[in-house]
Amino acid sequence: MLMASIRQRPAGPRIINSRRNQIVALPSRAAIPTLYEERDFVVAGGLASYGINLRDVYHQQGLYVGRILKGENPLTRRSSESTG
Repeated sequence: MLMASIRQRPAGPRIINSRRNQIVALPSRAAIPTLYEERDFVVAGGLASYGINLRDVYHQQGLYVGRILKGENPLTRRSSESTG
């Protein structure tokens, strides 16, 4: 049952990622400057990306959870620690 529902789910992100090079090539051929949400599109040849770095976000979340698991109270976290 679960596998059947997974197969029926829309494949939006998978399609976009599998066609990344084509998505980047089209505006490049027409000399249209483009911004992308993810850095991977820039690596594929896009002009620029603007957005958060998910790897950094996940890393910070892991550090935060680790501190909580070691006994730190999550309410004592300073607001300056929430950024970069």
